[in-house]
Amino acid sequence: MSAVLQSVDDQPMDSAVLISRWKDYLRANGRSPNTLRLYTGAVAQFLCHTGKPLLEVTQEDLFAFLAELDRRAGTARHNYTKGLRNLYGFAHASGYIRQNPAVLLKPSSPPAPPPTAYTEAELIRLLIAATTHGSDLRRAWTILLGFALGTRRSELAAIRPEDVNLEERTVRLYGKGRKERIVELGPSALAALEGLRPWGETVVGAKASTVTWWVAQCADECGLPRRKRRSHVAMRATSISFLLHKGVPLPAVRDRAGHENLATTDRYSMSFEEDRRKAAALL
Repeated sequence: MSAVLQSVDDQPMDSAVLISRWKDYLRANGRSPNTLRLYTGAVAQFLCHTGKPLLEVTQEDLFAFLAELDRRAGTARHNYTKGLRNLYGFAHASGYIRQNPAVLLKPSSPPAPPPTAYTEAELIRLLIAATTHGSDLRRAWTILLGFALGTRRSELAAIRPEDVNLEERTVRLYGKGRKERIVELGPSALAALEGLRPWGETVVGAKASTVTWWVAQCADECGLPRRKRRSHVAMRATSISFLLHKGVPLPAVRDRAGHENLATTDRYSMSFEEDRRKAAALL
């Protein structure tokens, strides 16, 4: 597939026009702003590299571009491949080109490291540090509630009083795309909710970014490892990993965490270093 591509009606199309129509297509199909940013950024980098109009690109041009990426840039290569495949798949399906030069590109995700989670001892240190900020224990109760529910930061900050049903011991959470799920309240969550009274417009009374700052500040103060100080998902990862470590069935943990599939939840099963050491010792 080395021949120069042409638009089907033999009329040249400006690269900017093609990209504009492609972005409309992505938005119409519900792609997130972050996906648009990654995909269009990849195409912009490719344009700078090849110096050709997009409809004159060959398969060899794509191969050469991806081959020159730093071998350590696994995530970048994955995003570039997906973006270029999507663009040329759209151009081909729309009839702008006769052949798709990206048809042989196969994105492969780099292996993801285990999620960063706190051990039980580290969690206790974190909570103790959170109680040392004067008489206001709001940050300590917020951190405990985040752990007890296994929520994302945005979910935790968005909990409203009407979302809490103390009679049934449940709370309504809104995940990605405002997808709703009901999570049961255990003893720790109930204690945290009581400690956060009086509730205002939201139960926590803080933005997601503030919750992140509270956790990072307390992690710094109690001397947790550097990689665990700034991880904004550490509390959620700790909750999910803790449940798996205690033997809670994977489907139950998945539903509580609001994951789409079991594979995502299963990534957390080896978050704790002690579990990885035990696995190595058995062999």
